[in-house]
Amino acid sequence: TLAASNRGQEEGNLDFALQVVISKAEDENGQKLFVEADKPSLRREIPLAVLLELMTKMQELGEEATPDAVKSTT
Repeated sequence: TLAASNRGQEEGNLDFALQVVISKAEDENGQKLFVEADKPSLRREIPLAVLLELMTKMQELGEEATPDAVKSTT
């Protein structure tokens, strides 16, 4: 059904967003904020829309972004 298909796509988006956030989120010292084991709690605690927004911002910043650039966008 269409609803099941949409749910599957949403789950895929959620997993992808979580992977981006887990792999790219760092504190001001460059230390990773999350590890793979955090995925279930992040999935439960953070709404999909928030994760997608975080993922988009992280992707926009690119690999060369400095922590100061991240701070200035919030």
